[in-house]
Amino acid sequence: MARPNLLLITTDQQRFDALGVVASALGRAGPLTPHLDWLADTGTRFSRCYVDCPICGPSRQTIMTGRPDYLNRATERETGAPSMASLPTLPALLTRAGYQTRAIGKMHFHPMRAHYGFEHVELPYDMLRAERRAGRPTDGFAEGLGQNEMTPAIRRADSPDLTRLTGERCIEFLETRDETRPFFLWASFGKPHPPLDPGPEAWELYADLPLGEAVRGDWSENWEAIPPGYRLPTATLNMAQRLDESRWRLARRAYFALITEIDQMLGRLFSRLRERNLLADTWIVFASDHGEMLGDHGLAAKQVMFDGAIHVPLIVRAPGDWDVYRGRVLGHDIPRGGVDGRVCTLADLMPTLLAAAGLDAPGSCVGQNLAEPDPQGDRVFIGHHDPYYAVQADGWRLHWCAAGGETLLFNLDDDPRETRDRAADPEAAAIRARLEKRLSDHLAAHAPDRAGLKAGPAPDLEDARTVRRWPGFHTEIEPCDTLH
Repeated sequence: MARPNLLLITTDQQRFDALGVVASALGRAGPLTPHLDWLADTGTRFSRCYVDCPICGPSRQTIMTGRPDYLNRATERETGAPSMASLPTLPALLTRAGYQTRAIGKMHFHPMRAHYGFEHVELPYDMLRAERRAGRPTDGFAEGLGQNEMTPAIRRADSPDLTRLTGERCIEFLETRDETRPFFLWASFGKPHPPLDPGPEAWELYADLPLGEAVRGDWSENWEAIPPGYRLPTATLNMAQRLDESRWRLARRAYFALITEIDQMLGRLFSRLRERNLLADTWIVFASDHGEMLGDHGLAAKQVMFDGAIHVPLIVRAPGDWDVYRGRVLGHDIPRGGVDGRVCTLADLMPTLLAAAGLDAPGSCVGQNLAEPDPQGDRVFIGHHDPYYAVQADGWRLHWCAAGGETLLFNLDDDPRETRDRAADPEAAAIRARLEKRLSDHLAAHAPDRAGLKAGPAPDLEDARTVRRWPGFHTEIEPCDTLH
């Protein structure tokens, strides 16, 4: 039997509820995503997918290796050799098995031009170079926004639309690929990561649509109430605490519009798959590398372990005709259009895709094949990005910030938006102790300097030496492809 094609689609900084089908189910405002909704209707949506290190580079190494960042230690290797240089990667194994392997879009590899097993990689800089050769001058980021800022702007005509360029290169690959081999294509969109710069057409779609409001908790009623360790990424990356609700509405409008632009390109991509009779033998996986706080609890961006930053969308669609909405989709009793509520992570993408190709995962991979029932039942999730740590089990999530030693505890079953801190609740004392023991054991194995929940001082947010602001100005080539 011929091996199937594999299409991995990722976005950057898209939180789990920034998807039409999810927002509708939760009764929240969300973006217009009819094509991703179709993907969920004809596939399986995994409702509890989390990232252990909510930063671009580490999450992409997790996808490539099937290992969480506390094993890869990508955050310690930003200027050195990443784990992908010494471990079997997803594209390397597929290339060896005869697949035509192509990566298009933002990879965020170190060094930037490394392939790590892909036969061919096309980065955003390559797309801009092609535009200039074709006589279409590009002016970098003509709006002048940094790539961590939450203040939006409408994309100018002389600023590149990398969402469109990425999607069109993916379509071109489908039309020009080697048809004697199955393909693995990673279509990597750099949005809705800031700058929040949608085009005028997508922006206008949301002129009269509900945009929702950020959530606050009993521990985050105002900026000063939030423990300073948890405030640090926002203060460092964009100072978004300065935004009032009217400005946050503009940010949400731009964020939703960027996601709609991606969805429109995916509509073209899915149509091309159907027109070339590829849907019937192509697995499609959609995910994001991490989320975005988007004003929840007065916070922006990522790095922290709250739901907005670590909870991401994940959809897996098995091969099948475009209009088949029912039937078995994976190896267990989940129908097309179904929701799988198991805890999973981006480390599970590698073994799932390899299994779809009829290949075994390497021994270095610790992820699980999502096409099989979870042998462990409800898995324990560990979030690990110093100074932010989290452990989630049995419907509870405990946060611990090593910068100040602050602990927060939430019952996700009753309080999924983390609004009621139960850390000091006597009725939750046994649960807190059990989760702290889990986290302490993890730290002893993977971060011995933090063993025993050893904390350092809380950051002084008024000290410029502590809060070294970096709104993400990038106009020239950086050590990695930071264009979004």
